[in-house]
Amino acid sequence: MNALDTLTVQNLLDQSQDQDTHKADFTSPARSFQFDQSSRIIPQVEAGLFGQTASVSSLAPTPWAWSQIFSKLGPTVYGKDKNKSLPSDYLLALRPEQRAELLNDHLQHTDTNWLVRSYDDTARAVLSDRYTAINNSDLLDILNQISNGTQQPHHLTRNSSVTPDSLNVRIIWKNIDTGDDSHGNGSWGIGTYVRNGETGNRKGGILPLVQRHSCQNSIIIDNGKSGYEFLHLGSLSSKLTLVKAAISDVLPFAAHLLDKLIKADGEKIPDFTDVISGLCKQYNWDEDVKLKIATGTEGRDTRAGLVNGVTYVANFIEDPDRKADFQIAGGAILLAPDSVFHTAVRIAREAR
Repeated sequence: MNALDTLTVQNLLDQSQDQDTHKADFTSPARSFQFDQSSRIIPQVEAGLFGQTASVSSLAPTPWAWSQIFSKLGPTVYGKDKNKSLPSDYLLALRPEQRAELLNDHLQHTDTNWLVRSYDDTARAVLSDRYTAINNSDLLDILNQISNGTQQPHHLTRNSSVTPDSLNVRIIWKNIDTGDDSHGNGSWGIGTYVRNGETGNRKGGILPLVQRHSCQNSIIIDNGKSGYEFLHLGSLSSKLTLVKAAISDVLPFAAHLLDKLIKADGEKIPDFTDVISGLCKQYNWDEDVKLKIATGTEGRDTRAGLVNGVTYVANFIEDPDRKADFQIAGGAILLAPDSVFHTAVRIAREAR
């Protein structure tokens, strides 16, 4: 990637702010919403100063929003003490007008408040009004201030991205040369992974990251101990203040992670092929993923080889959230106790 192609936080912020122009939020009591004959949500909009009501298009729920709607209306049938959702396969198989009639009836039996988040003419999320909207642009603005205010050389990885619904940013703050180029382990970067979700799909967080420069594989640790995570509840301003401090706090964990990766290259894993097969079953990874993991190990039957194999798969995945999931899975394997590998072997052998 040459200098003209280098991705910056400002680039992502510009993209995010453009996406924001397509977004709108609607908050009101759930019973104020309605479904039309096409099973599209009609938002409730407050009247203006002289009683006028703005014209708002109906919104087509995404599959994710449908799952949230069915979950939120489950208590109207099963009771508030039951954590049960309305049956999605049944409701989505109905004619749109039938589904609308049923859902409108359920709406009248709930006393909850909804936050409906839209993008153009789609309802991308249906959330509780207690959900704190920490938007991608808010986080990117903070990252941009930090980037512009430091003399520390840094860069974004090429797979950093922002979509209307999620943010995945990987910033390398320091490059390290180990002096040992064997097995592609001579050059590394340590940094931070910043993630966010705007639809209730992902927790926000600042997590430690290490990148192996020889193959651009990133390893992310998401163990609840070495990073900072925030739920979309509580004060927005306090969370955004904490984000600034969290970035510097996470970097020492990333440096520690690199030490573990280097040591892991000498840690042999018995029954290596069975371990891969068992892990694929545990994570519900298909045969194609298993083959890519085997390729990504580069013939190394060590813990580091396995980590490299799992994170190598991320290079073939388009969806940015799922890409990060494989990098996080690689981090989990790096820190996993040996019992995880024993379990994987057992699962693989039982499946044969």
